Amino acid sequence: MLRTRLGGLARAGYSLPFCGLRQFSSSMRVRNSEGAAEPEKAEKTEKKKLDWGQKQMGYRSGSSIIPRVVKHFQDTDKTAQEESIDMEFVKTFTPGMTYDPFDFSVASARLEKKVKRTRPAVDNFAKHNVDPLKAWKYPELLSNYITTNGQIMPGYVLGHKRKTQKRLSKAIRRARAAGLLSSVHKAPKYLPVDSFA
Repeated sequence: MLRTRLGGLARAGYSLPFCGLRQFSSSMRVRNSEGAAEPEKAEKTEKKKLDWGQKQMGYRSGSSIIPRVVKHFQDTDKTAQEESIDMEFVKTFTPGMTYDPFDFSVASARLEKKVKRTRPAVDNFAKHNVDPLKAWKYPELLSNYITTNGQIMPGYVLGHKRKTQKRLSKAIRRARAAGLLSSVHKAPKYLPVDSFA
């Protein structure tokens, strides 16, 4: 049934998306008004039809395809240069370094970007060559490194090195033990003033 429909479409003059009907049946031939087969005419029409690749490249008889192919590759090179990947998303690996598939994911790039964004470049204690352990006597200074409800801020938020953060936490705990700093809020200097009194 499919063969008869396709044959009818071909006889009616519709172009079909595949090359030839002869693949389906050798009995389908172009017939003239008397019903006799005309094999020469069918072969001529097949020669005139262009194959799929020639249609895609814009092939015309008598013209060379090489300039169009060269232009096509030049256009693709231009678009490839315009759509280059930002180096922010490209991870560099050194020889001998191990990695896993997570390193190539977008989540890994987001994580690295977040760490770079939140971490300041300088450690103020190391920059000024000050030992944080000696700051336990100054609750106003230590209040800059705790939250409003008294929690010690993490080192990655403050941008401190591990050693500096450990010493700073120890100084805050020491000030709390001495009674200079509250464990539930900042120093009294930073508390809101009661306007009802």
